Amino acid sequence: MTIGVLGAGQLGRMLALAGYPLANRFTFLDTTGHPSAGIGDVMVDTDQKHLQAFLEKVDLVTYEFEHLPVALVQAIEEVRPVYPSSEAIRVCQNRAEEKALFDRLGIPTPAYRLVEHADELEAAARELGCPVVAKSVTEGYDGKGQAVIRDPAEAHEAWRSINHPKLIVEAFVDFVREVSIIAVRGRNSEVAFYPMAENLHVDGILRYSLAPMPDLDEAVQQTADGISARCSTSSTMSVC
Repeated sequence: MTIGVLGAGQLGRMLALAGYPLANRFTFLDTTGHPSAGIGDVMVDTDQKHLQAFLEKVDLVTYEFEHLPVALVQAIEEVRPVYPSSEAIRVCQNRAEEKALFDRLGIPTPAYRLVEHADELEAAARELGCPVVAKSVTEGYDGKGQAVIRDPAEAHEAWRSINHPKLIVEAFVDFVREVSIIAVRGRNSEVAFYPMAENLHVDGILRYSLAPMPDLDEAVQQTADGISARCSTSSTMSVC
């Protein structure tokens, strides 16, 4: 089977290295002009004219990161199976959509508000009670597109620094540590879990993960398993 990967960076490389022992082949579609996978068949498509040729080479398509145009993934689904689906990518690249999904599934989240103006951000900070974290609804990663507001008077400066038309504002959570689990659901609906990991962030950027997590509470594992089962499709996902 030949798997098409949207993106040709380090994550795509690691995907291929795991897939080759399973007798899979990989073709990467790079739109940046600077592929770094260094493995497999790489197609450079900076002018977006070679998508059809890419699709003719592959049996199904996946991607190495979620920051892709949803319309592109939807168009590919008309020709080839895509895992995870365009609906999954639509949700996971938008924090507001993620929260709405969790709300529908009854999964607890911090109290939050959606705002589209600096004045609304200040009002949300007052309502939720400082400190709060303001985040861009889309495109943020590794601490980018975020600001901690410790006083409602800081809201306007936070709005300017994030510079995004829509933000999600979340109440602080008093937590001991962050843990995550990766779940994989096959096309036959079989589910497998990687060991739960403890994550350490510095300045909003993941510095390292420790797995298997020491002194794991079995209840935490069961909760994560349940969330994964309710959210995942035929794909790989992480629950933090």
